[in-house]
Amino acid sequence: MKIALNIGSDYRRSSPLYKALSSAHDEPLTKGVLIMGIGRYIGIAGFCAVVFLSPAQGFAQAKCKAVATIYEQDICETDIRPSKALEKNIREYAEQAGQKPEKAIDDFKMSSLFGLLWEKALVHKYGPEAIQPSEDEVESYLDSFHEAIEHQNGMNVEMSALIAGLLEKNKYADSEKQKLDAVMAQSQKSITMYNMREALPEESMKQMEEGERKMAEAMVKSWKIKKTLFKEYGGRVVSQQAGLEPLDAFQTFLKEIESAGTVTVHDEAYKDVMKTMDSYINKEHEYLPEGSEMIETYFDTPSWVYDKDAAEKAFEKQKEAIKAIPAAEPAAEAGEKKE
Repeated sequence: MKIALNIGSDYRRSSPLYKALSSAHDEPLTKGVLIMGIGRYIGIAGFCAVVFLSPAQGFAQAKCKAVATIYEQDICETDIRPSKALEKNIREYAEQAGQKPEKAIDDFKMSSLFGLLWEKALVHKYGPEAIQPSEDEVESYLDSFHEAIEHQNGMNVEMSALIAGLLEKNKYADSEKQKLDAVMAQSQKSITMYNMREALPEESMKQMEEGERKMAEAMVKSWKIKKTLFKEYGGRVVSQQAGLEPLDAFQTFLKEIESAGTVTVHDEAYKDVMKTMDSYINKEHEYLPEGSEMIETYFDTPSWVYDKDAAEKAFEKQKEAIKAIPAAEPAAEAGEKKE
């Protein structure tokens, strides 16, 4: 299993490469769990920050054709080449988007090379323990993840019952009823997904748990990298779906790598690899206030810890907002008038 890092959570999100990476895993079940787990239950797009790639098959014995070297470590062409299954995904998404499949494959290789250079530079400066997730950290993430699933399913059940009661008790104008129906549909969809998860046969559950563990490793690693760089360089921070991102720290570290002269690119096709993130880092961002409590909390406390109290408070506000939707009249009165 290889890991390629994409620092920006919205980096190339609309491209066929991003879409293919989001569905890169060979097991549809695991892919579904990653999307359901992060997006539905916790709301963290973790796989945007660290993307797990299927290993290229059949390349293990191939002679290394070095495309780049960093700190005297070669990165081979086979290291950045997608597996057959992933290449098929990339090509299909590119064609659907009206883009050239070969360009999408080249983008993938460029991003993969950047990710490997980035990771090797981090390990060289800080050591593997600074960025690699420990077993305790992975278990902590999984415990929090499962707590969130259980808790939020309970809230979805409660919300569905609340809306069902309101619709039975009151009559609403079409526009207001549509709001209630939309929330009800979302809650019911989440409940259905939860029930499907719980009803999985043993083998499928095992596959799903393997996918969840890989997700946990990716998310913990992403947070540790961001924490390490922020503590070292500080600077401005933005909030993205993948969590807070210390963009100034990213940029400073990238410049440090380049100025050290330790990166040698052997293949002309990848000569601009160190500029891969420039378009994202240099775009206009809305930065968080320097020294804000959100920043301090995020980099001092593991980002995956589920804040049950905060979730409860947000849920109470949502329930109050639902109850505040004005009814045209009580359902009983509406029925009497109709008669």
